[in-house]
Amino acid sequence: MKSRTVRTRDILRYARGASHLQETLDGYLNYYFLMSPSDRSLPRIQLERGINTPAKVHGPDGARRPVVALRSSLWKAGHATNPWFDYFDLSHGRVRYYGDHKADTPGSLGSTAGIKALLDAWPHYAATCVETRLLAPPLLLFRSVTVGARRAGPPEGPCAVLRSRHHPTPRAGRTA
Repeated sequence: MKSRTVRTRDILRYARGASHLQETLDGYLNYYFLMSPSDRSLPRIQLERGINTPAKVHGPDGARRPVVALRSSLWKAGHATNPWFDYFDLSHGRVRYYGDHKADTPGSLGSTAGIKALLDAWPHYAATCVETRLLAPPLLLFRSVTVGARRAGPPEGPCAVLRSRHHPTPRAGRTA
C-alpha cells in the first residue's frame, strides 16, 4: 500500500462515497485515502457531524476510543442555529471548539454522543500523569475551507492537538 502522509494545513477533499484507493480527488488529497483503516473490514471515520467518534476498540489496556475527529465549518458561524465561532490558532497550538449541540438538538446540553465522548475522555486529557494522558484518544481537527467558488470546500487538516488550556504541563505541574 502507498504511504499515507498528511501535514497540518494540507487541504483534503472530503466526498461522500469516495474510494479509499484514490490518492487524490479534484486535485486534492483524498480524505478517505488518508483516513481509511488498512483493515477494510473496519468502518471509515466520517466527518458528517461536528464531533465524530468512532466506536471503541478493544486493546491490551481495555476498551478505548481510537480517535475523536472534530470538524468546524467556519462560514456557518454567527447564525441563529450556530451562534458561536470556533477558534483555530494552529501556529500556537490553540483551539476553542464549541461542540455539536445545535439550538434545535433535543435533550440537555452535553447530551450529544460527541460531547459525551469528549467528557468521558476528559480525565485522561487533564491527567497530570503521563501514562494516563497517553490513554486519551487523539484529537484530529478539521476545518472546512472555501476553495474557489465552492463554499462547502474540502476540510483542511488534520491538526493534532498537543495541549489544551487546561492541560497541566508535566514539568511544572501548572496549566499551560
